[in-house]
Amino acid sequence: MKLAWAVMWLLSLLALAACGSGHDPEPGDAARGQQLFMSENLGGNGSGPSCLSCHSVTLGEPPSIGPNLSNVGARAASTVPGMPAEAYLRAAIVEPDTYLAEGYQEGIHPRDYGQILSASQINDLVAYLRTLHSGVN
Repeated sequence: MKLAWAVMWLLSLLALAACGSGHDPEPGDAARGQQLFMSENLGGNGSGPSCLSCHSVTLGEPPSIGPNLSNVGARAASTVPGMPAEAYLRAAIVEPDTYLAEGYQEGIHPRDYGQILSASQINDLVAYLRTLHSGVN
């Protein structure tokens, strides 16, 4: 009886390990992400500046405060070696000083979007950013 319990316990541990965290991020909706990116304030409660107030997504438009993101979807998977595009884009939103774009300094990007935005909103923004493929970095 003890052996059967031990086997079941071990199988349960192996099953949990195989699942990782058990929660893959819910896929985002690019259309909702675009609306959020273009909105006047992020989070919908006036608590954060819009993405568009600092970033352009139009090819050839010079960057204002932050880098032009017109090709971020194409380059996200290769920005940090070994890091998937989704993980890089998520980090850029919620931990923006971790991987700074060349020529930009720490502390410019709001660092509280992980608290202001819901997980669903972050997934939507990531889905939208992945659609941006201008072909020019």
